[in-house]
Amino acid sequence: MKVPLDWANPTNGKTVSITVLRVRSASEHDRLGSLVINPGGPGGSGTEAALELAVSELPQAILDRFDIVGFDPRGIGLSDPLNCIPAKQKDAELNTAPDPVSDAQWAAVVAEDTKVADECYATYGSDLTFYSTTETVRDMEALRAKLGDPKLTYLGYSYGTLLGAEYASAYPDKVRALVLDGAVDPTISTVDEDKTQAAGFQLAFSHYAAACTKTGKCALGNDPEGFVQNLMATSDKNPVPSGDSKDKRGVEGGAVLLAVISALY
Repeated sequence: MKVPLDWANPTNGKTVSITVLRVRSASEHDRLGSLVINPGGPGGSGTEAALELAVSELPQAILDRFDIVGFDPRGIGLSDPLNCIPAKQKDAELNTAPDPVSDAQWAAVVAEDTKVADECYATYGSDLTFYSTTETVRDMEALRAKLGDPKLTYLGYSYGTLLGAEYASAYPDKVRALVLDGAVDPTISTVDEDKTQAAGFQLAFSHYAAACTKTGKCALGNDPEGFVQNLMATSDKNPVPSGDSKDKRGVEGGAVLLAVISALY
């Protein structure tokens, strides 16, 4: 689906290609419309999320009545993705200190983030302004119209809840139903948002640890939290090798923490 880069100036000739995936059950009947999905991120692939949900998670009652539709938001996945930095720099970014406690570690994190921002601006310039929540909401309205649905039925997770809320604010008469799971609070600062999310991850991990140790056969031993902290510390000095013999990269503490967090979702 082609959309203007700048919805406020749609005739300037610049466009973005939005990749959309639709999954339709062979047993669909009494169709209500499309269920549009976004998994959040920002940066998550909506096409992958729609496929996974349709194949393995959504109940048949939903598949019987709705097409399942996912889209990769502009600049993400298959939708004219922004490529600001090379793969090696992405690895370096991944393995910066996850919890910088010294001035040197903090300076290294700031320097790496600044380098990414500078390289991204050098590549795309002021066009980066248009890879935003506001523009993506306009893309969602264009998608609703393209699907032929009089109103939007939407399922959003994490940052995807902000897209749903902003859509409802911009197009209140175009909403059929919204499910906003793990809602972002737009009224708090990013620091407070990170603190709230970290507390959620901590709670989820403590529940996992309690369930794991209760079995008496927990792979992380009797102290799962200590196991993870130790693994992060030791992998900084001796990176964990890949399970793929052709991949010579090593995993350090930052990537270990990201893997744990990803599993906790």
